[in-house]
Amino acid sequence: KMKFSRHARRQMKWRKISEDDIGDVVNNPDYFEYSVHDRINAFKMIQGRLLKITYKAEENEIIVITAMVKGR
Repeated sequence: KMKFSRHARRQMKWRKISEDDIGDVVNNPDYFEYSVHDRINAFKMIQGRLLKITYKAEENEIIVITAMVKGR
């Protein structure tokens, strides 16, 4: 189960990133790195865009904190 912060929803809208894209990045990243406050940065190339999703894994859900497109 995924929840999205208000910030993440705004970024998704501005950058035209779908919930399906985020699910794909989180579940099947090309690579990932651990970040501050137990967050994870997951990266995946989708349709020529490198997506970076920052999320935190809780007990029964994933909280998406932000979504970005890296390297224009």
